[in-house]
Amino acid sequence: MEDRDNKKSKLYKEWFWGSQYDLKALCVHFEQMAAKGLMFKGVKGLTYCYERCEPKKVRFCVDCFDKATGFDTNAEPETLEYIEYCEKAGWHYICTNGRLQYFYTEESSAVPIRTDSGASFKSVVRNTLRTNAVAWFVLPAIYLFTISMWLFRDNYYSFVQMATDGIWHSIFFAYIFYIIIALTGVARFLIFYFRNKKIAREGGEVRYYSVKSTKLYGGFIKAMWVIAFLGLTSGIMYSAVSVRAVFIGVG
Repeated sequence: MEDRDNKKSKLYKEWFWGSQYDLKALCVHFEQMAAKGLMFKGVKGLTYCYERCEPKKVRFCVDCFDKATGFDTNAEPETLEYIEYCEKAGWHYICTNGRLQYFYTEESSAVPIRTDSGASFKSVVRNTLRTNAVAWFVLPAIYLFTISMWLFRDNYYSFVQMATDGIWHSIFFAYIFYIIIALTGVARFLIFYFRNKKIAREGGEVRYYSVKSTKLYGGFIKAMWVIAFLGLTSGIMYSAVSVRAVFIGVG
Protein backbone atom coordinates (compact mmCIF):
# COMPACT_ATOMS: atom_id res chain seq x y z
CA MET A 1 0.00 0.00 0.00
CA GLU A 2 2.85 2.38 0.82
CA ASP A 3 4.49 1.76 -2.56
CA ARG A 4 1.23 2.54 -4.33
CA ASP A 5 0.80 5.78 -2.35
CA ASN A 6 4.40 6.80 -3.04
CA LYS A 7 3.88 6.12 -6.74
CA LYS A 8 0.78 8.28 -6.81
CA SER A 9 2.55 11.10 -4.99
CA LYS A 10 5.17 11.18 -7.74
CA LEU A 11 2.57 11.85 -10.44
CA TYR A 12 1.15 15.20 -11.44
CA LYS A 13 -1.60 15.81 -14.00
CA GLU A 14 -2.84 18.93 -15.73
CA TRP A 15 -5.13 20.03 -18.54
CA PHE A 16 -3.19 22.11 -21.05
CA TRP A 17 -4.55 22.93 -24.48
CA GLY A 18 -2.31 21.54 -27.21
CA SER A 19 -3.07 21.04 -30.90
CA GLN A 20 -1.12 20.43 -34.09
CA TYR A 21 -0.62 24.19 -34.46
CA ASP A 22 0.51 24.67 -30.83
CA LEU A 23 3.63 22.51 -31.13
CA LYS A 24 6.09 25.18 -30.03
CA ALA A 25 3.92 26.12 -27.05
CA LEU A 26 3.82 22.47 -25.96
CA CYS A 27 7.60 22.14 -26.16
CA VAL A 28 8.24 25.34 -24.20
CA HIS A 29 5.62 24.40 -21.61
CA PHE A 30 7.15 20.95 -21.04
CA GLU A 31 10.59 22.54 -20.68
CA GLN A 32 9.24 24.99 -18.10
CA MET A 33 7.61 22.14 -16.18
CA ALA A 34 10.86 20.10 -16.21
CA ALA A 35 12.70 23.13 -14.81
CA LYS A 36 10.18 23.06 -11.92
CA GLY A 37 10.79 19.36 -11.26
CA LEU A 38 7.94 17.86 -13.30
CA MET A 39 9.04 15.63 -16.18
CA PHE A 40 6.46 15.02 -18.92
CA LYS A 41 5.59 11.32 -19.23
CA GLY A 42 2.48 10.93 -21.37
CA VAL A 43 -0.99 11.99 -22.52
CA LYS A 44 -4.37 10.62 -21.49
CA GLY A 45 -7.14 12.33 -23.42
CA LEU A 46 -6.79 16.04 -22.68
CA THR A 47 -4.65 15.39 -19.60
CA TYR A 48 -0.87 15.67 -19.57
CA CYS A 49 0.91 13.45 -17.04
CA TYR A 50 4.18 14.29 -15.30
CA GLU A 51 6.54 12.54 -12.90
CA ARG A 52 8.08 14.49 -10.05
CA CYS A 53 11.86 14.71 -10.30
CA GLU A 54 14.79 16.97 -9.61
CA PRO A 55 14.58 20.19 -11.67
CA LYS A 56 16.39 19.66 -14.95
CA LYS A 57 17.10 21.45 -18.19
CA VAL A 58 15.94 19.42 -21.18
CA ARG A 59 14.70 20.10 -24.69
CA PHE A 60 11.40 18.74 -25.99
CA CYS A 61 10.14 18.17 -29.49
CA VAL A 62 6.52 17.49 -30.46
CA ASP A 63 6.28 16.46 -34.09
CA CYS A 64 3.31 15.72 -36.34
CA PHE A 65 3.98 12.45 -38.21
CA ASP A 66 1.77 12.02 -41.29
CA LYS A 67 1.97 8.25 -41.55
CA ALA A 68 0.62 7.65 -38.06
CA THR A 69 -3.13 7.14 -37.79
CA GLY A 70 -5.41 9.45 -35.84
CA PHE A 71 -5.92 6.68 -33.25
CA ASP A 72 -2.29 5.62 -33.08
CA THR A 73 -1.94 5.42 -29.29
CA ASN A 74 0.35 2.41 -29.71
CA ALA A 75 2.92 3.18 -32.38
CA GLU A 76 2.48 1.26 -35.65
CA PRO A 77 5.35 -0.20 -37.76
CA GLU A 78 5.97 2.94 -39.85
CA THR A 79 5.76 5.09 -36.74
CA LEU A 80 8.22 2.79 -34.97
CA GLU A 81 10.72 3.26 -37.82
CA TYR A 82 10.31 7.03 -37.51
CA ILE A 83 10.82 6.83 -33.72
CA GLU A 84 13.97 4.73 -34.18
CA TYR A 85 15.34 7.32 -36.62
CA CYS A 86 14.70 10.12 -34.10
CA GLU A 87 16.33 8.18 -31.27
CA LYS A 88 19.46 7.66 -33.37
CA ALA A 89 19.58 11.45 -33.74
CA GLY A 90 19.70 11.80 -29.94
CA TRP A 91 16.00 12.23 -29.12
CA HIS A 92 14.35 9.98 -26.50
CA TYR A 93 10.83 8.85 -27.32
CA ILE A 94 8.16 9.59 -24.67
CA CYS A 95 4.78 8.69 -26.16
CA THR A 96 2.44 8.78 -29.16
CA ASN A 97 -0.89 10.59 -29.16
CA GLY A 98 -2.61 10.23 -32.52
CA ARG A 99 -0.26 11.74 -35.09
CA LEU A 100 1.67 13.72 -32.49
CA GLN A 101 4.96 12.19 -31.35
CA TYR A 102 6.66 13.40 -28.16
CA PHE A 103 10.43 13.39 -27.61
CA TYR A 104 13.02 14.93 -25.30
CA THR A 105 16.79 15.23 -25.18
CA GLU A 106 19.38 16.36 -22.69
CA GLU A 107 21.94 16.90 -25.45
CA SER A 108 22.32 20.52 -26.46
CA SER A 109 23.93 19.40 -29.72
CA ALA A 110 21.03 17.20 -30.87
CA VAL A 111 19.85 18.33 -34.31
CA PRO A 112 16.17 19.30 -34.73
CA ILE A 113 13.92 16.46 -35.88
CA ARG A 114 12.34 18.70 -38.54
CA THR A 115 14.58 20.90 -40.66
CA ASP A 116 12.22 21.55 -43.59
CA SER A 117 9.80 24.24 -42.36
CA GLY A 118 7.67 23.99 -45.51
CA ALA A 119 7.09 20.25 -45.09
CA SER A 120 6.46 20.69 -41.37
CA PHE A 121 3.89 23.43 -42.03
CA LYS A 122 2.04 21.31 -44.61
CA SER A 123 1.98 18.36 -42.21
CA VAL A 124 0.55 20.48 -39.40
CA VAL A 125 -2.13 22.01 -41.65
CA ARG A 126 -3.12 18.67 -43.17
CA ASN A 127 -3.36 16.86 -39.86
CA THR A 128 -5.13 19.71 -38.08
CA LEU A 129 -7.91 19.53 -40.66
CA ARG A 130 -8.05 15.72 -40.43
CA THR A 131 -8.23 15.77 -36.64
CA ASN A 132 -10.84 18.54 -36.35
CA ALA A 133 -13.04 17.90 -39.40
CA VAL A 134 -15.94 16.48 -37.40
CA ALA A 135 -15.67 18.85 -34.42
CA TRP A 136 -15.23 21.99 -36.54
CA PHE A 137 -17.47 21.33 -39.53
CA VAL A 138 -19.76 18.29 -39.29
CA LEU A 139 -21.20 18.77 -35.78
CA PRO A 140 -21.70 22.58 -36.10
CA ALA A 141 -23.46 22.00 -39.45
CA ILE A 142 -25.80 19.45 -37.84
CA TYR A 143 -26.47 21.77 -34.90
CA LEU A 144 -27.15 24.76 -37.18
CA PHE A 145 -29.54 22.67 -39.25
CA THR A 146 -31.35 21.51 -36.11
CA ILE A 147 -31.57 25.09 -34.79
CA SER A 148 -32.97 26.27 -38.13
CA MET A 149 -35.69 23.62 -37.85
CA TRP A 150 -36.64 24.93 -34.42
CA LEU A 151 -36.67 28.56 -35.50
CA PHE A 152 -38.23 28.45 -38.97
CA ARG A 153 -40.63 25.48 -38.90
CA ASP A 154 -43.35 26.49 -36.48
CA ASN A 155 -45.22 23.20 -36.47
CA TYR A 156 -42.08 21.18 -35.88
CA TYR A 157 -40.89 23.44 -33.06
CA SER A 158 -44.30 23.50 -31.38
CA PHE A 159 -44.53 19.73 -31.53
CA VAL A 160 -41.10 19.23 -29.98
CA GLN A 161 -41.75 21.89 -27.36
CA MET A 162 -45.00 20.27 -26.25
CA ALA A 163 -43.70 16.72 -26.45
CA THR A 164 -40.61 17.36 -24.30
CA ASP A 165 -41.95 19.99 -21.93
CA GLY A 166 -39.17 22.50 -22.65
CA ILE A 167 -36.16 20.19 -22.89
CA TRP A 168 -34.98 21.77 -26.15
CA HIS A 169 -34.38 25.12 -24.44
CA SER A 170 -31.42 23.52 -22.67
CA ILE A 171 -30.17 21.72 -25.77
CA PHE A 172 -30.47 24.91 -27.85
CA PHE A 173 -28.23 26.70 -25.34
CA ALA A 174 -25.60 23.94 -25.46
CA TYR A 175 -25.63 23.88 -29.28
CA ILE A 176 -25.03 27.64 -29.49
CA PHE A 177 -21.99 27.52 -27.21
CA TYR A 178 -20.56 24.47 -29.00
CA ILE A 179 -20.82 26.34 -32.30
CA ILE A 180 -19.02 29.34 -30.73
CA ILE A 181 -16.21 27.06 -29.56
CA ALA A 182 -15.90 25.44 -33.01
CA LEU A 183 -15.88 28.78 -34.86
CA THR A 184 -13.22 30.13 -32.49
CA GLY A 185 -11.03 27.10 -33.19
CA VAL A 186 -11.45 27.55 -36.95
CA ALA A 187 -10.63 31.28 -36.71
CA ARG A 188 -7.50 30.60 -34.66
CA PHE A 189 -6.32 27.97 -37.13
CA LEU A 190 -6.90 30.30 -40.09
CA ILE A 191 -4.83 33.03 -38.39
CA PHE A 192 -2.00 30.51 -37.97
CA TYR A 193 -2.37 29.35 -41.58
CA PHE A 194 -2.35 32.75 -43.30
CA ARG A 195 0.37 34.10 -40.99
CA ASN A 196 2.71 31.26 -41.96
CA LYS A 197 1.77 30.33 -45.52
CA LYS A 198 4.24 32.68 -47.18
CA ILE A 199 6.92 32.16 -44.52
CA ALA A 200 6.84 28.37 -44.98
CA ARG A 201 6.91 28.67 -48.77
CA GLU A 202 10.08 30.78 -48.54
CA GLY A 203 11.73 28.38 -46.10
CA GLY A 204 11.43 30.59 -43.02
CA GLU A 205 10.72 29.41 -39.46
CA VAL A 206 7.05 28.66 -38.79
CA ARG A 207 5.56 30.98 -36.17
CA TYR A 208 3.61 28.79 -33.76
CA TYR A 209 1.47 30.17 -30.96
CA SER A 210 3.21 31.08 -27.70
CA VAL A 211 2.60 29.40 -24.34
CA LYS A 212 0.75 32.51 -23.14
CA SER A 213 -1.54 32.51 -26.17
CA THR A 214 -2.21 28.78 -25.85
CA LYS A 215 -3.06 29.11 -22.15
CA LEU A 216 -5.46 31.99 -22.86
CA TYR A 217 -7.20 29.95 -25.55
CA GLY A 218 -7.43 26.95 -23.23
CA GLY A 219 -8.95 29.20 -20.56
CA PHE A 220 -11.50 30.46 -23.08
CA ILE A 221 -12.49 26.89 -24.02
CA LYS A 222 -12.93 25.93 -20.36
CA ALA A 223 -14.99 29.07 -19.72
CA MET A 224 -17.28 28.25 -22.66
CA TRP A 225 -17.85 24.72 -21.37
CA VAL A 226 -18.63 26.04 -17.88
CA ILE A 227 -21.15 28.52 -19.31
CA ALA A 228 -22.72 25.76 -21.42
CA PHE A 229 -22.97 23.55 -18.34
CA LEU A 230 -24.59 26.34 -16.34
CA GLY A 231 -27.03 26.86 -19.21
CA LEU A 232 -27.94 23.18 -19.16
CA THR A 233 -28.41 23.28 -15.41
CA SER A 234 -30.66 26.31 -15.56
CA GLY A 235 -32.60 24.70 -18.39
CA ILE A 236 -33.12 21.58 -16.31
CA MET A 237 -34.47 23.64 -13.42
CA TYR A 238 -36.67 25.75 -15.72
CA SER A 239 -38.03 22.84 -17.71
CA ALA A 240 -38.48 20.49 -14.77
CA VAL A 241 -37.08 17.55 -16.75
CA SER A 242 -34.56 14.98 -15.63
CA VAL A 243 -30.80 15.47 -15.94
CA ARG A 244 -30.62 12.19 -17.82
CA ALA A 245 -33.16 13.34 -20.41
CA VAL A 246 -31.25 16.56 -21.12
CA PHE A 247 -27.90 14.90 -21.54
CA ILE A 248 -29.36 12.17 -23.75
CA GLY A 249 -30.84 14.93 -25.91
CA VAL A 250 -27.52 16.82 -26.13
CA GLY A 251 -25.70 13.59 -26.98
